[in-house]
Amino acid sequence: MSIAALLTGIVQSLGTSWGLFRHYWVLAKVLITAVATVLLLAHMRGISFVAAVALARGSQHAGADSGSNGWGEERRARNQWVRSCQRSSCV
Repeated sequence: MSIAALLTGIVQSLGTSWGLFRHYWVLAKVLITAVATVLLLAHMRGISFVAAVALARGSQHAGADSGSNGWGEERRARNQWVRSCQRSSCV
């Protein structure tokens, strides 16, 4: 969706009388959208991992009455995520 917003913003700015470089605020809006798109795409891996951990933890406790509170599993998943982020940039 953010890529579509970026592309339509560029197309509209180049195809209308507003222009991309004619008014500073048009360029500012395109640059803000570009930065937001890059940040979103950079953080998708970490967000997807955290979502998968939350889904696994939720399904593990959905119907099970095992007596475990799940904190050990959460701590292991969080430590695994931190280690994977130390190898790559998940910031």
